[in-house]
Amino acid sequence: MNIATPPDNPARILDLEWGFAKSAALMAAIEVGVFDQVAKGTGTVEDVAEHCGISLRGATSVLQAMAALGLMAQENGHYCLSADAAQYLVSGLPGYLGDMHRIFSGINAQLWPQLPKALRSGAPVMDLFTSDDASHWDAVFPFLEAVCAPMAKAVAGYVAGLPISAPRFLDVGSGAGFYSCAVAASAPTAHITCVDQQDMRKKLLTSLETTQNEGRLTLRLGDIFTQDWGQDHNVVLFSHLLHGFAPDDCARLIAKAEKALAPGGTLIIHEFVTDPADPETTPIPALFGLEMLMTSHGDAYPAAFYDHMLTASGFSATRTLEGPRGATKILLADRLSTSTTGDE
Repeated sequence: MNIATPPDNPARILDLEWGFAKSAALMAAIEVGVFDQVAKGTGTVEDVAEHCGISLRGATSVLQAMAALGLMAQENGHYCLSADAAQYLVSGLPGYLGDMHRIFSGINAQLWPQLPKALRSGAPVMDLFTSDDASHWDAVFPFLEAVCAPMAKAVAGYVAGLPISAPRFLDVGSGAGFYSCAVAASAPTAHITCVDQQDMRKKLLTSLETTQNEGRLTLRLGDIFTQDWGQDHNVVLFSHLLHGFAPDDCARLIAKAEKALAPGGTLIIHEFVTDPADPETTPIPALFGLEMLMTSHGDAYPAAFYDHMLTASGFSATRTLEGPRGATKILLADRLSTSTTGDE
């Protein structure tokens, strides 16, 4: 291992140490409506202060901070949004990612200060994945729906492109059903089965009302490990599911997927995937792994983990579904005609 000669400039270390302030400043700016107001107003300090209900001093400081972070530019006392801020931080637009502030002020504010405790114990300090209380997901779903929308479109395109007149799509850990909604829209003859906790019934029936009315929706609600998933599905989706579970439980879920698929059917795994050989290329998945340490018995697993699990359970080697570039990957593996697994 080669360690570079340390520079005389500690800027990178200081930048990391101040990383929390960048996030906190961004979330506060979103919460008080700074980006929305700059997008529609005059972009002056006075305009932002008046319409966001904050002080002139506060407006001056937050606008300067957002400009320093590259999210705004200022000319002659008027601020305007950067291209990415205009696309992702203005509420009401399709790509809006600002709902992260609800997670930041809720779960994350309680969670991340407890990281030293989790590091010492190796156990979650707030188990979000096995709790019977699903209320914490109410803050998470709006952000997840926005950030996963491009990937949901890619998955829906894959299902719609199958040479099958009425594909059977199984969405495990479906949440509010935004992947299933995308599939229902792109493949209007598909039959969709959603598996999740009982608490998701109302959300699923609301978001998939048309599919339900057309007789193309089946809900199998309860414990995903014991619930019957049905058989002969053409596609099974695990989106942001396996990271919440320990390797043994991941193996159980993959084995259930193999049994639920028709021969030749495809398991789609959408996850944060780390790269231990080149960790600097996957910083967000690595940080997400710390979040899993604090909230579950799972991890942000590397691609080799999925390859091993899948081939051991009767699947082909994984391939990647081309989609929007981001911090996550979509992995696909096909059920082989002859299963190598035994009964559960």
